[in-house]
Amino acid sequence: MLHKILLIIFLIFIGCTNPFDTRDPQLPETKNPIQPISNLQTNPDSLLRQLQYAFQEPNWNYYDALLVDFSRFGINFIFVPQQDAAFRLQNWTRLDEENYFRKLIKDRSKDDLLLQIYSVEGPVQIGASQDTLQVQFKYQIELNMLVNKEYYQGQSIFRMFRSNQSIWYIYYWEDIQLSADKSDSTWSVLKATYR
Repeated sequence: MLHKILLIIFLIFIGCTNPFDTRDPQLPETKNPIQPISNLQTNPDSLLRQLQYAFQEPNWNYYDALLVDFSRFGINFIFVPQQDAAFRLQNWTRLDEENYFRKLIKDRSKDDLLLQIYSVEGPVQIGASQDTLQVQFKYQIELNMLVNKEYYQGQSIFRMFRSNQSIWYIYYWEDIQLSADKSDSTWSVLKATYR
């Protein structure tokens, strides 16, 4: 009988771990985990989600990866601002687009940044190729500044293409005001402010 008890204790002892031993650290859980960029640009809908993530995180790499790069694809990025802001955004390039977003997310007078995309129309095919699509949507950007809130709203048209790696990129971006009384608060104005 004593042998059985000792055998049971021995088996329990072998199966147990040392309570004083260190364990592997667990990664912290985040509310919205960062996704690999290649996962987010696999279709036009996920491209719009990536744009929202870029604002939510804020993450410059997410934003930069959305835009077509001439050195890689031989296609220029084109931004067509809403009419009232066109003078302030003349000759807008991909570099201007990158710089505006960097300045926006690093602005110390800003407490929080939010982009909402809604009323999405499309994507629709442009021309004969299934690798070139257009999507149209309405947006609202909210900047929670330390002393006040700023809102920018309007409508945008993206034309995007799919690369050989099946990743989508924006090559054409048009910003449109929703109505004449909203002309001072579009994405174009936000870009001009942080140019």
